[in-house]
Amino acid sequence: MLPLSTVINVSVANIPQGLSAYSLGNLLVVSNDAKPASWGTLAYGMYYSPDQILTDFGGTAETYLQAIAIFSQQPNPLSNNGCVIVYPGQSDVKVAFDTIGTMGNAFPFFSGIVSTIPVSGSSAMLAISNDVQAYQDKILFLASSTVGDITDGFTGVKSATNYNTRCLYYGGTAQQARLFAAAYASRLLGTNLGGSNTAITMQFKNLSTIVADETVTSTILSQCVTAGVDTYIDVAGIPMVYSTGANKFTDEVYNLIWLVDSLKVAAFNCLQGVSNKVPQTEDGMNLFKSALKLVCQQSVTNGYVAPGTWTSATTFGVLADFISNILQYGYYIYSQPISQQIVADRAARKAPLVQIACKEAGAIHSASVLVYINP
Repeated sequence: MLPLSTVINVSVANIPQGLSAYSLGNLLVVSNDAKPASWGTLAYGMYYSPDQILTDFGGTAETYLQAIAIFSQQPNPLSNNGCVIVYPGQSDVKVAFDTIGTMGNAFPFFSGIVSTIPVSGSSAMLAISNDVQAYQDKILFLASSTVGDITDGFTGVKSATNYNTRCLYYGGTAQQARLFAAAYASRLLGTNLGGSNTAITMQFKNLSTIVADETVTSTILSQCVTAGVDTYIDVAGIPMVYSTGANKFTDEVYNLIWLVDSLKVAAFNCLQGVSNKVPQTEDGMNLFKSALKLVCQQSVTNGYVAPGTWTSATTFGVLADFISNILQYGYYIYSQPISQQIVADRAARKAPLVQIACKEAGAIHSASVLVYINP
């Protein structure tokens, strides 16, 4: 008797797994504390509790003190599938960051950067800020306890439009300012944008282990507003982050990093995840744009993007569709028709340009109420 495969043959095709979504929860601590001898040749450590850092660095090390501030926040990087990455034995934040850059994939991905090393002076602040800005997918939390840095170094960062550096002022000691930065970074990086209504603003947020900065006067606060510097103050007896937007608001920067990274992953997985190919046709482009649409829909679900009126003069695609999509959905996706693609790009198997417009939901940070009384 002949086997059934003589006439019927069934085979199983393996579907490519694709890339996982980026986790923005990993927070890098550039530390001048000595590298633990037990590490051997390891250059960095990944930690999921302050007790682990206590064991390696001791209770008086600032690395441990920052760990306490980081893990005390709820949520914190662990809530966003992240951890604390310690890069010890460093003496200069910029040099350490540049060295990490040369390691490439040998160093784990991280989105936030804090430090136990002072960064003082406008030139040093601007230099490291420029480096971080070039990466686009990282945020430096730069703290100072020197009031002059507000109108000097921090203002220089704002003038350079280095949005990926978040300038933080906390009067008192330099260490207190850095602990504020660690707590602030932890609270932000604990935001998991894969959920529903999870997008936040740092305004009004209470930070565990951090007391309100009583040195911030109305004059200092006004300078911070002008320079785009966030502080931690007492408002009517409630300690809270006071977030300013002259250098963009922190949540705008964080949310945009998530959006861009998510679009990259979705685009790659669409092309790599099919067993045959995505054809260079309108049907193929619709499949490709559908993958991007899922990310845009999630940006609405998590609260980053919302339907609204487009106020910018920049538009593209079909104007009526642009306006109605932003008004109804909060985003608009357009691609150049395949028929209009230049021959060289088609021969190189490039997709036509895809353009996406998103309307940020924003956040209410203050309000005025007018009351009319009729006697």
